Amino acid sequence: MLYKNKNSKWSLGKYAAVALLIGFASLIVASCERDSLPSARDTANKNVRGMINVFGVVRDTDGKPLPGASVEVKGATRGTSTDSDGKFRLDMPVGSDLIVKFVGFNEHLLKVNPKYKRVAFEVKMTPGDGAESTRVTGTPAADGKTLKVVTQASTYNGETVFTVVEEQPEFPGGIQAMYKFLAENLQYPAPAMRAKVQGKVFLNFVVTKEGEIKDATILKGIGFGADEEALRVMSQMPRWKPGMQDGKALNVRYNLPIAFDLGKKLGLKAGAESKKEGKS
Repeated sequence: MLYKNKNSKWSLGKYAAVALLIGFASLIVASCERDSLPSARDTANKNVRGMINVFGVVRDTDGKPLPGASVEVKGATRGTSTDSDGKFRLDMPVGSDLIVKFVGFNEHLLKVNPKYKRVAFEVKMTPGDGAESTRVTGTPAADGKTLKVVTQASTYNGETVFTVVEEQPEFPGGIQAMYKFLAENLQYPAPAMRAKVQGKVFLNFVVTKEGEIKDATILKGIGFGADEEALRVMSQMPRWKPGMQDGKALNVRYNLPIAFDLGKKLGLKAGAESKKEGKS
């Protein structure tokens, strides 16, 4: 009887040890599996492999299609030309860039983002015999694999407006000074307040080589008077520090979002009324 009890205890201990060992092994396997899975950030930051499908349309300064424009892979013999509608399509190696050429227009260098399988360009050429480059930021499509890019190349007073330079234009005093200027001068439109409309108005404008704000347009608005207010505030801005390339001031096209936050506006208004009541 005593022997049986001893054997039983030994068996239980043995099973417990085995179970503990199995559990420990499972934890190790689970940990290894978890570490081997790439995170969403890692996946998003990885370049695609093989070829990138690039397509789009090439237009002149008036927005009309340019048939017969040359679209070449930089440093390679691969290329194509635009059709009668100014459209093109080709496959190119990851890590390559494109050059768009047409007689009487500046060469346009397109920096192709290697993180997307497909990149769509809408290229607007500018008159001249020089070269321009376009940084690919653009807007990802719903499929997450396509990048849509609209180049903003243009001219101002007959001179080229650049999209990428060594030193970007800057509001006097820097970004924080610009936020302060907007906070002090931006007025929330009454129609937008009544309709409880808020969001960001995206502006596109040229910072001239003299630092003036010119050719301001709305890329994406929210309506109810907010678009007009954003343009009004832009027209009131002081001169910026112009964009520079090789120590030379240039005309540079710039995008800027201006936020209309109803919560912050009402909060500031309530705070001001509270201080006023406290003084009386």
